[in-house]
Amino acid sequence: MNKIPKTKNKIIEKEIIPKFLEICPEFRKRWEEHLKYWGKDKRGIYIDTAEFVHFIDDSYGGGDTKKFLKIFEQIEFYLTRGDNKIKDIIALGILETLQNVASHRKYSYTVFEKWLGPVSKNYWKEIEIMWVGKSNLADVIRSERKSKNY
Repeated sequence: MNKIPKTKNKIIEKEIIPKFLEICPEFRKRWEEHLKYWGKDKRGIYIDTAEFVHFIDDSYGGGDTKKFLKIFEQIEFYLTRGDNKIKDIIALGILETLQNVASHRKYSYTVFEKWLGPVSKNYWKEIEIMWVGKSNLADVIRSERKSKNY
């Protein structure tokens, strides 16, 4: 396993997925398949976090929620201790993606709300508001640009 650079007080992007692998070793097989699929192609953190979101969603669908408390505690940690870049990765790459993925399921995304911490809940609600009346990402972007007078 590659050494991941760590800093004393700063969370870095490269630590996110390894931390979730530590919390959820059962994610490892899926993660390795994901890496194999992408090979040497550049993935980006949002593609990686989406893979973890699908793992969360599939776990819920399969009735396996035993790690959810730890997963969502880690999400809360990143949102309270991370810089703006880390917060964006977690809010958009995990929370927003989870809402979008689970919104197509019979159980919908609201089933995950019971595991959210207070800060995560605020981001969750902001994301819900951002998507009201919109059916795709292009609608969200157009709305944001309109509100910023682009």
